[in-house]
Amino acid sequence: CPLSSAEVPDLDLSKVWAAVCPRPSLTPPSSAGSGEKPEPTPSSPVVLNLPIAAHKDQILSAVQQSQVTVVVGPPGCGKSTQVPQFMLEVFGRDGAGTVLSVQPLDLLAISVAEFVAGQMGGTPLGGPNVGYSVDFKNVVSVDTRMTFTTASYLLRMLQRDPDLRGVECVIVDEVDTLRADQELAMMYLRSLLLTRVELKLVVLVSPAAADRVAAYFGSGPDLRDCREESHSED
Repeated sequence: CPLSSAEVPDLDLSKVWAAVCPRPSLTPPSSAGSGEKPEPTPSSPVVLNLPIAAHKDQILSAVQQSQVTVVVGPPGCGKSTQVPQFMLEVFGRDGAGTVLSVQPLDLLAISVAEFVAGQMGGTPLGGPNVGYSVDFKNVVSVDTRMTFTTASYLLRMLQRDPDLRGVECVIVDEVDTLRADQELAMMYLRSLLLTRVELKLVVLVSPAAADRVAAYFGSGPDLRDCREESHSED
């Protein structure tokens, strides 16, 4: 379903960061001097050389300065797994609120939550860091700072609490081709931003959808392509 552009007051839209980079590669830890790889342990975090990591500071700065941030990058650059972890450095501290990461499907919400928990050193799902809430299954606690969920579950949350009290930041992933529940959730979130001005919305998209998604929020972004930045720094 295409994003509709109903008339709404302009929101404070940040710059769109285009992290157009190669696909990631696994980077196993190395043992100094031995040349042998250490045996992995259940609590060892997965170390990935993900392109999005190079733009962490830019993304955090944009989110702190704006209501809406559109993060642009191709599949494999690390948007889905790394951006939520970036947000935990700013939001969800000291019980101030939580971070929601909205995925299109239950299976994606669960698998990304499990992957992120592994990257954070094997932190238990449903503990203080990472959990998930999908249809018929909630693995969260009152202390969970980041919850992976779906658009349909978010709509039920909005029915119970239209202001999403206790949520500081909402990340919406995979919005290039929207399902009906995703588009409805985006409409609710856009309206909510007009009354909850402190709420942050981070939208993760591919480069092809950047302008369309940015226009949906009523303001044209300043599109910066990180490939040009890297060339100018060489």
